[in-house]
Amino acid sequence: MDVIINKFNNIRDQFKAKRKSDLLDLTHSNFDKEYVSFNISISQLDTELQQFIDDNFSKSKSIEQSINLLKKFENTIKRDALKHNLTSKYNTILTNYASQLEVIQRVFNDQKSDPPIVRNMPENAGKIIWSKHLYQKIAGPITKFPQNVIHSS
Repeated sequence: MDVIINKFNNIRDQFKAKRKSDLLDLTHSNFDKEYVSFNISISQLDTELQQFIDDNFSKSKSIEQSINLLKKFENTIKRDALKHNLTSKYNTILTNYASQLEVIQRVFNDQKSDPPIVRNMPENAGKIIWSKHLYQKIAGPITKFPQNVIHSS
C-alpha cells in the first residue's frame, strides 16, 4: 500500500509543480493537457489499487479475515468506482458465508445424534462444546458484517 501512496504523492506533486501558468488565460491550453495527464495517471493508480485489493482479498483464508480487510479498505477509499468493487466483494463473502452455513447444517444433521467428542471429556460436556463450536462458526462472521451490507442484500 505504501508504494501506491507514494505514487499518488508523486503524481500530485508533479501536477502542483506544473501549475505555474495563469489558469484563467484562455490562450494557453497547458492546464488542460496537464489535467488530462493527471487524470490518466490517477486512473492507472486506481487500477493498481484495485489489483492490490483483489490480490489481498484472494489471500484471505477466512470470512472474518476478508471482512476485516474490506473494512480497512472501506475506511480509506473514497472513489465511487472502487467502493462499488468493495460492495461486490461483500456480496462474494455473503455467498461464501451461505455455502459455509450449508456445510455446517450438513455436519450438524449428520452428527447430531453422535457428535465427535474430545478425548477424556464427559459425554454431555463434549456435546455442548461441539454445539458451541458449530454456533461460533455460524455467529462469528455475521457479527463482523457492516449493518448496511446486511440490510441491502
